[in-house]
Amino acid sequence: MTATRPKEQPNKRSLIKNAEIAEVIREAAPHTGAKISARVLNFFYGDNQALFDNNLDIAKNRVTAIIGPSGCGKSTHIRIYNRIFELYRDQRAVGEVILDGKNILAPDTDVLELRRRVGMIFQKPTPFPMSIIDNIAFGLKLHYKLSRSETADRVEDALRKAAIWDEVKDSLHKPGTALSGGQQQRLCIARAIVVEPEVLLMDEPCSAIDPIATNKIEELIHELKTIYTIAIVTHNMQQAARVSDYTAFFFSGRIIEFGATKQIFTNPANKQTEEYITGRFG
Repeated sequence: MTATRPKEQPNKRSLIKNAEIAEVIREAAPHTGAKISARVLNFFYGDNQALFDNNLDIAKNRVTAIIGPSGCGKSTHIRIYNRIFELYRDQRAVGEVILDGKNILAPDTDVLELRRRVGMIFQKPTPFPMSIIDNIAFGLKLHYKLSRSETADRVEDALRKAAIWDEVKDSLHKPGTALSGGQQQRLCIARAIVVEPEVLLMDEPCSAIDPIATNKIEELIHELKTIYTIAIVTHNMQQAARVSDYTAFFFSGRIIEFGATKQIFTNPANKQTEEYITGRFG
């Protein structure tokens, strides 16, 4: 007979902390509303638990920064939002992620459509080994049936939105891998937005590029939030303060504090948050 794993029960302290975080979230974003929300979200790598009862609202058409020391669960958390973790073995999420009222972790979710609606930009630029134009058109061919002229128009529009059109318009048939690191990252942003997502997840998008390219990405984030809802994981405290409207501080798989970015950086309520932001650990 196969042994049945006992159901994991949250302790009383966990439930109280959960309620406190949920109340902070409700107070922090009353006017924007949530586009995507985590509810009592847990995550496991095999038998090892990495996230514990996470509750977080990502406000519509705003930038939410997720900060915290290495290994605290920041990237793990956002990778649940488009179920990209399912590409790897022995990983599972327990709880709910609500996108426009529907739990995207439900078994009947169209995962291909979910990944169109919730795009991902990774830490290291990941252009496909093909031309610039084919990099951008790839998603269009996957999700739509467009004429050649419609495809060309959508590719140009995406490259313009990603602030890279003027730099590549005369070299669209050259390899995307021939671009500089910063250009490659903006190419990847264009590749994500060409399929008209609603949410953009950015996992340390500037950590592998130089300061000038970082500045361009940050300017782009400010422009893109008028169209998209953005969640960005970053180790760079200055970047989080510059680009985000809301900030969540993670530690050891838990959300310690969430609020308006100005409040988090100038008057955090939690001592751990203050110590991390001021560089006492991390």
